[in-house]
Amino acid sequence: MMVLLWLMLVQNPSWTWYEHYEQGVKHYQAQRYEDCLAAMEAALAKKAEPKRNQFTRAVQKIDYAPFYYQALSHYALDQLPAANAAAQQAFRGEVVAQSARMQADLTPIFEAYRRKAAELSAAIEAERVLLDQRRRLFQHLQNGRLDDFQKELAELARQGVDTSAFEDMRAVLQMREDVAAKDQRLRRELTERIQTGLDQGDLAVAKALFNTYRDQIPTGRQGEFETRIQALESERRRSQADRDAAAQKDAQEDADTKAMLAQIEEQAKSLEQEKAQLANQLARSEGKNKELQDELEKERTASDAMPLPSEFTGVLLLRREGLRQLLLEARFLGAEQIQDSVLRVNGEEHHLELEVMPTEQPQQHHRIGRLNATDFGDYEVSLVLRDDLGRSLELRESLTLTRPWYLHFQLYLALVLLLLVLVIMRVVRRNKARKLARLRHFNPYIAGSPVRRPEMFFGRERLMQRIQGSLHKNSFMIHGDRRIGKTSFLLQLKSNLEALDAPEYQFYPVFIDLQGLHEPDLFHHLMAEVCTAAADWDVDHEDLEVHQRQEGYLARHFAKDIKRLIGRLADHADRHVLIVLLMDEVDVLNEFSDKTNQKLRSIFMKDFAEHLSCIMAGIHLKKEWESSGSPWYNFFEEVPVISLDEEAARELILDPVEGIFTYEPAAVTALLKATSGHPYLIQKLCIKLVDQKLQSGLFHIRLGDVEQLLQEKSEEARA
Repeated sequence: MMVLLWLMLVQNPSWTWYEHYEQGVKHYQAQRYEDCLAAMEAALAKKAEPKRNQFTRAVQKIDYAPFYYQALSHYALDQLPAANAAAQQAFRGEVVAQSARMQADLTPIFEAYRRKAAELSAAIEAERVLLDQRRRLFQHLQNGRLDDFQKELAELARQGVDTSAFEDMRAVLQMREDVAAKDQRLRRELTERIQTGLDQGDLAVAKALFNTYRDQIPTGRQGEFETRIQALESERRRSQADRDAAAQKDAQEDADTKAMLAQIEEQAKSLEQEKAQLANQLARSEGKNKELQDELEKERTASDAMPLPSEFTGVLLLRREGLRQLLLEARFLGAEQIQDSVLRVNGEEHHLELEVMPTEQPQQHHRIGRLNATDFGDYEVSLVLRDDLGRSLELRESLTLTRPWYLHFQLYLALVLLLLVLVIMRVVRRNKARKLARLRHFNPYIAGSPVRRPEMFFGRERLMQRIQGSLHKNSFMIHGDRRIGKTSFLLQLKSNLEALDAPEYQFYPVFIDLQGLHEPDLFHHLMAEVCTAAADWDVDHEDLEVHQRQEGYLARHFAKDIKRLIGRLADHADRHVLIVLLMDEVDVLNEFSDKTNQKLRSIFMKDFAEHLSCIMAGIHLKKEWESSGSPWYNFFEEVPVISLDEEAARELILDPVEGIFTYEPAAVTALLKATSGHPYLIQKLCIKLVDQKLQSGLFHIRLGDVEQLLQEKSEEARA
């Protein structure tokens, strides 16, 4: 098998890449970078894609990374663009991508390339600005706006621009100014000579100069000279003798004039030569500008191939945390690394270590920090950042820390005043209530009668919730001592069920007192109480048999009427109808026959029984009905009613007279101990205490008052 693999490798010419690659690595290690580049190019020509774990002819596995060595060789030869391109190629290959060492070796290339790019960008920008300045100055020269040229040159010098780059234009300007001065001087001399000739009557010289250089003479004086020449010619023509005499003189003057004209022509030629030199100088300047512009375009083209660093920008967020703490959150991008940062708050520098938060991209940065403010008010925060390219970025944000409303002195003053007003109002109301209490003989406690007002009902919340939660599936037997509050509980349960808005059930409670009832009247009494309650249910019950039969109303009549009533209620209800019979003083059932009790129980076993529930309250039910021979055996869920717990008993003592009477804590404790939480005994004693205080005009009940009352009750019991 190994022999076959060897033959395949030898016969495959594509494996010759390794020879070039191995030779290139040796060249690099020997610092022969040019040779390394040539060898790597040859290897890439044979095998273009870098790979890990490649087999050589010796069947050895190596990591093939030619771009890596090309990048390092170009970098060593100071060929940054080529090094950067090779490094990017190397990063795309799996060898460098999986080697932290190679990545670290290539990182200086990217950093140097970014620095070079930044320097080149700055140089290009400076050349562009210089070229624009030269173009504007050249346009001023070309259009003859010498004053504008001087003004702009002076403005550049004032701005600190090095004007030595414009010396050639200064020379051109000086030449133009010299030529203009010479031209002005020649015009002035020509005008003066014509003026002198006319003043001296030298018509020939004046006329010759005027006709030859007419265009060079100022327009304002051309008419003057022409008029005077014509006047002199007219004068000459009038005198022939004078003309003959002057002929000889004219000949001499002609000679002088020719000589003068020759001299002037020489000066004019010299002026033309200077103008030609100026034009050549301007042409050379324009050519130089063209060369600079071409060079700038080349540099721009080169810079386009070299990616420039992205823009360094960001934002500073400032918000309040807690009472006096500022949360700074800076987000910025465009920089590989942040060299340093300076934080200023209201112009003062602060040393605050900003926490570095993770980001998705290397050029994205997220910093947060918390600054404790010394006081409330306006805060202006400035964060200056400097990156690894020397660029600076200043982020600003402001925030006002307002003083919380609860820290204002006026608030505390207002609270004190409000508290004082409330105390005064409380005292006034209490005194008024006490005065009315004496006039009306106020005494809220109830002893002997059932409690019907919800505000006087205490301590049965858990029992109430238990029954209300299970009433749809169970009947209950409430038993307890006499005057323990069974009747009050049934009345309060009736009020709760009437107001209860259950999602599945519509309760129709009926309170039925059986005390003193005779056995033949049982079912008629039950249905009569149901009809009395039905007056508030918005249901028709006048046609029921209970209204037609005063005597002989039996269990079957009751079952028929209650079934009809349930059906009518169900027709108008959107929930399950449940009539709840709250039967008090049911000890009387123990005196009835088992047959009557059995018939009553059978009512709750019929098909409409799912719409009927029963809660019976009595004293001796538990003992009588726990017998297996009782018709009610295992029919009810037992609910004992006992004395109030300490908390409920305290509420029964204190809440009814709150705001009018006050109890000494020891007096409350004495009442609890004497009554053992029995609600009837508590209210009976409290009624007596309140009556005594109303007679004396006092509204504070002390321990001595309770002890004196207990002593009186003890003496009455012994008597």
